[in-house]
Amino acid sequence: LLASLALSLERLDPQLRPHLPGLGVLQGGAVEASVLAVTEIPPEPWAALRRGLEQTGLMTVETVPGLEIPFLRFHPTLAPALWSRLSAADQSLLTARHRAAYYALSQELYDLDSTAVHAARAVARRELPNLLVAVEGALAAGEPEAVDFVDNVGRFLGFFGLSRDRERLLAQAQAAAGPPGSKNWYLSRSGPGEALYSAGRFAEAAATFRALLDALDPAPSFNRCTTLAWLARCLRKQGQLAEANVTLHQAMAEAEPLEPSPEMRQLIGFLNGDRADLL
Repeated sequence: LLASLALSLERLDPQLRPHLPGLGVLQGGAVEASVLAVTEIPPEPWAALRRGLEQTGLMTVETVPGLEIPFLRFHPTLAPALWSRLSAADQSLLTARHRAAYYALSQELYDLDSTAVHAARAVARRELPNLLVAVEGALAAGEPEAVDFVDNVGRFLGFFGLSRDRERLLAQAQAAAGPPGSKNWYLSRSGPGEALYSAGRFAEAAATFRALLDALDPAPSFNRCTTLAWLARCLRKQGQLAEANVTLHQAMAEAEPLEPSPEMRQLIGFLNGDRADLL
């Protein structure tokens, strides 16, 4: 396979070959925008390199449903062989770029999932190998956004039924969480509750959210309203409709005086949707 790969690479324009090794950091392929963000190959040589990789059968192009953007799937031997050609310094640089690009993508997909569910999940499923490698790298490096990264990726792991991977990441995120009350602290504690809810363990999820409420500042806040909303969902799933209604109304009452940021407006939309479900 490696000999065949080498022959295919020899067919590429010699001027394009220096751009090849950077593709080795990608896990089996990526959407085209991610390829360019990570490798930083300029547009003109990239267009020629893409044509050459397609012609040699080292890359195939798939269209992501709902978005009509190209996902570039590599031949299984391509990325590992290219990675081995890089120096340790180049590997380190590319790995850092890869983490940054996929953290940004995880945020985009998280936001897109509320307006274009099928498209967001189609991209997330294809990019999952890259997302997992990047989020684990961010945790290992102790990066400040690692816990937020886990929250973004964990949401999709839950959608795809990959509960073991989600639980493993959440456990690592808890170990990396910051001081009580910080964003990372909150995410590391709300994530396990959401995972329990996704697994249908509603009583355990409710207990997790109650404990989180007890630990939060009693003053109205986005995090308190979000936690109350999750608790109301858990109660509704257990058939405790009256208590769920009270909890949901409390969340809506606490949300009303808060600053109407885009984040708060989205939360209020979810609260009204949950109220409709409850009714």
